[in-house]
Amino acid sequence: MFTNYACNAESEPNKILIEDNVLCVAKKIGGAVVIGTGAVALVPVALSAAGLGNAGIPAGSLAAKAMAISGVANGGGVVAGGVVAGLQSAGAAGLGVGTTVAVGTTFGGVYRYSRIGCSNNETECIKKIEVSSMS
Repeated sequence: MFTNYACNAESEPNKILIEDNVLCVAKKIGGAVVIGTGAVALVPVALSAAGLGNAGIPAGSLAAKAMAISGVANGGGVVAGGVVAGLQSAGAAGLGVGTTVAVGTTFGGVYRYSRIGCSNNETECIKKIEVSSMS
């Protein structure tokens, strides 16, 4: 299906999007899914390690230090709905659907777009394939 599709970018005239390029793109997208899923799985572990869990904030933890800093900055109390309160809520109750999607897509997207392209005109090829598949 993709092996006969020609990408006619000036940098690589008549370059054919061969199976190697399709596999490279698939690896990048697959890697983004794996990284995004891993990030979602690690967030509760990281929150717990920082001292943000359902048992409350333990003394001497990173969360306790953040709570103290927040309290001083806000005149003696932690602001309801603030960063520390939000992280404590996430540590105790878990991530909501919106936060889960945001974390997964952010980390997956950063991975995907930080990868070096499969060819000099990969983006152009993908755009042309997307346009031709819509028609």
